[in-house]
Amino acid sequence: MSELTPQAYADQLYKIFRDEKFKELINFPPSFEQLGLHGQRILLHFQGMAFAALGAPQKAKLTFQKALNYGDNIQIYRDLACTLYQLEEIQAWRECYQKANRILAEKARELAFDTRFTCSLTLAKFYEEEGRLGQALSIYENLHHHSTTQQSYRYFSLLAPQLLRLKSQLPANEELSLLYTKLLSFNQNNTPEYVNIEIEHSLMLAELNLIGPQHAWARVEKILNNTNSFEYDKNLFYIDFIEEASLRNFPISNEHKIHYQRLNNLSKYELLVAKLCLHDLPDHVDNEISMAARDIPLGSYLKLLNLYIAKTQNEALKDEFRNKINLIVAGFNSEDRTFWIKRAKQFDKDSFTELMFDSDKRYLNFQQKTLDVSRKKQALFLLKILADKPQWTIDEAIQTIWNSNFTPEHYNRLRMTVHRTNQLLQSLTAIEKCIEISGESLNLNPQVKLKRTMEASLPQ
Repeated sequence: MSELTPQAYADQLYKIFRDEKFKELINFPPSFEQLGLHGQRILLHFQGMAFAALGAPQKAKLTFQKALNYGDNIQIYRDLACTLYQLEEIQAWRECYQKANRILAEKARELAFDTRFTCSLTLAKFYEEEGRLGQALSIYENLHHHSTTQQSYRYFSLLAPQLLRLKSQLPANEELSLLYTKLLSFNQNNTPEYVNIEIEHSLMLAELNLIGPQHAWARVEKILNNTNSFEYDKNLFYIDFIEEASLRNFPISNEHKIHYQRLNNLSKYELLVAKLCLHDLPDHVDNEISMAARDIPLGSYLKLLNLYIAKTQNEALKDEFRNKINLIVAGFNSEDRTFWIKRAKQFDKDSFTELMFDSDKRYLNFQQKTLDVSRKKQALFLLKILADKPQWTIDEAIQTIWNSNFTPEHYNRLRMTVHRTNQLLQSLTAIEKCIEISGESLNLNPQVKLKRTMEASLPQ
């Protein structure tokens, strides 16, 4: 009889898990004699995975925690974090996934590609939950680039749904269309059920955002009417549908509302989404939303703020919630701010970005951040005239800035000045083009306001 190695033992347990023989895995005898504590950790990890697959997150959590008593392991931290998130233990979830992230950063070169891939994929999902949508998208795209060299059907099935789901929240483009087409025709017969759920979820959201609600609702109904679907998945599909439909001003029909009564054990976040989407806004729901920040991930909180803005008729509260969103995303990096701004602009047409400009001290202020333009002479001239008047003809702008009539050379100088000033402003606001220029006119982006803090005369 050959000696049992840890890898052979893990492969044996993985085959049982892959074949969805979860109860057999839970009752599998330990191999203390040959593998000792290492073998016990491997077994407990797979048993925790089996409990999670059976929809028993509390048992999964306890089993993963027991496994970690036999030594740190990034995959166990990853799976424990998923379970803690499902149990709404937000602080513990955050500490757990951050621990996994540190291990990944410290030991990336020691880890097998498959481990790096699956752990990075899950951590990117957690970044999404924390509102770091731009960072998450960068991780997905980086994984996509590296996984194509592996030519793996499995890697595509795990990664493509995340890319489609996230990218479908932004305006459509050719790349998104290609990704949707690939997943639409993807053969799901040989993939695990949890992967099929991810694919269906991403297709549902993509169709809701890019095609319309009827296509998307058909996928939701399929999950709701499937007696084998887990409660968690039913809640996910239904709540994400009514949230995104409400943001895009699609009607929530009585047929949609009836299905809500069939759902059980909704999370705090899901209950608040239902309250906002299925009824007239109740009194003091804005206070409930504000208080929810301590109990839900930051990304979910930002989505609630956006949803409230879309639903309320109270303009004063809309402005306050916009200010709150701006204050939160001001602490994000440029990638994340850009994503939230692009997403919000799709359904909050009345929102705008207000830049405070001190033309005397020569700086711009936006959301408690300051940009010094004292050494950017041409940008300073441009900002001063746009603060005085947000729209100019090209001739007027050239005459005011350079005291000259129109010439092709001056027009090219103006275009370059606009380009460089936009780069400066993007570093401050994450908006790609705060200033727009065409052959006839120069103007501020309609969703940008440039307001003087001190009046100053135009430069001589």
